[in-house]
Amino acid sequence: MKFLLLITILFLLSISSFAKEYNFDDLYKIAIRKDPRVQDFRYSHKILKEKLLKVEAAFYPKLSYSLGMSPMGRVDTDDPSGDISDMNFSEWGIGLENKISLVQPIYTFGKWSTGMKMAKKRAEIEDKKFEKLNQQVKHDLIKAYQALVMISELEKISNFGEKQLNKALKKLKQLDEEDSDDYNETDYFKLKIFQQKLIDGQNDLSSLKAQIRFALVKMLDIDESFTIKDKKLKENKLKEEFNIEEMFEYKMLMKLIDISKLNLDLQRNYFTPDVFFWVTWKFKYSNVAPKQDGYDPYHGNTPAAGLGLRWNLDFMTLKANYKIAKIQLIQNQNRVNLLKKISSIKDFKIKSEVINLKNKIDVKNKIAKESKRWFTGNALDYYTGLGSTKDLLESLAAYQKAKLDVIRAIYNYNIKLSSLKLFRGEN
Repeated sequence: MKFLLLITILFLLSISSFAKEYNFDDLYKIAIRKDPRVQDFRYSHKILKEKLLKVEAAFYPKLSYSLGMSPMGRVDTDDPSGDISDMNFSEWGIGLENKISLVQPIYTFGKWSTGMKMAKKRAEIEDKKFEKLNQQVKHDLIKAYQALVMISELEKISNFGEKQLNKALKKLKQLDEEDSDDYNETDYFKLKIFQQKLIDGQNDLSSLKAQIRFALVKMLDIDESFTIKDKKLKENKLKEEFNIEEMFEYKMLMKLIDISKLNLDLQRNYFTPDVFFWVTWKFKYSNVAPKQDGYDPYHGNTPAAGLGLRWNLDFMTLKANYKIAKIQLIQNQNRVNLLKKISSIKDFKIKSEVINLKNKIDVKNKIAKESKRWFTGNALDYYTGLGSTKDLLESLAAYQKAKLDVIRAIYNYNIKLSSLKLFRGEN
């Protein structure tokens, strides 16, 4: 029984441990659900959907009801006129009037259908904005995630340097205990100073890692003890071709041109009337006025129905609005050419920076390779008593720096590449 309980506990612990380890895709799935910017946009999107229903409702029947009630004097006359002269205020009562009306548009000459198309196009623009927001969230997460991977690698490099220093210090201590002529106190101080600089760098890394982790925990609402699966930075691939039609800005601008065309049609349609069907029903009652056989201003039911025509005859304003819509369409069409020119220049600039950073990785890898050979040779000489502490520290510092430079170069390359993908609208 105890053995079974132990197995169960270990299983639950393993599940708990696994649940706290994330790769980038895991965190991104959480981010597009819990990032505050995404949540805020979803509320805006819900509001837009309601506005779309509001536009759609413009063609539905408009039903209204009104109730009026007022005090009035007793009506004694047999021929009431419906005004205050009929009333004897020695006795008070009430007068009621109910009115129900219904208006149903029949034909708007394209105004309603065009308005609906415009509203749907605006909703499509919001969808594109949401896609871009998701990509921005992804870009920000890439920077944080890759930074954690980079820090993990930098800590390994720092630990390697610390291990080498401890090894050198151990050898000096042994020489000191043997009272050897090879012992030099200056070498000891050099090693300790180097060690303190290394500790200072480790503290900087720990501080940066804590800041990034805290931000991710708060933004994504994940457990603060989470770990990441990736332990080594990898160079992402660059896509050489640039297709402007994949850009979010281009897609949204094309939707905006569609809206401008529809708006031009809508302004043209405003020159035409709206045809509608209407029905009304009135009910009147008073407890201090007798019913009349003929005209009765205080009692009765009055139904009515008919066709109506609503027409805006302010043609000067309508003409001005039409010209404005036409100019806006031309303006948005010209913006396509402007976007093509500006985006091609910006894409060339960012891509050149990406390529340059890629070349830096190759160069720094070669430097790291040579630095390793330099350090390995000096370390071998030092521990066999043929080399100096000065040469060991110089080569170790150069090797450490070269390895750090490689990791930072890969990080900078990946982040710049992510910026390029964000600009291009690539996934």
